[in-house]
Amino acid sequence: MKIKLKDGVSASDIPKVSGVHKVISSILSNNSVADVEESFSQLANWGLDEYIEEAGSPKKKEVKKEKGDK
Repeated sequence: MKIKLKDGVSASDIPKVSGVHKVISSILSNNSVADVEESFSQLANWGLDEYIEEAGSPKKKEVKKEKGDK
């Protein structure tokens, strides 16, 4: 699962109360998006849901073709 910091939150805002918190903070201080193995609900149980959110894949723009376009 990919995660990112919420708007207005910096990696230094994440409290370093456990090893997981330190690792997430470190990864997100160097990258805008991180790929983690834990589920978002597990991260939320550790109190990280106040600082991070799931990074969704960018939405594709739908291009409608007019009749006769190739």
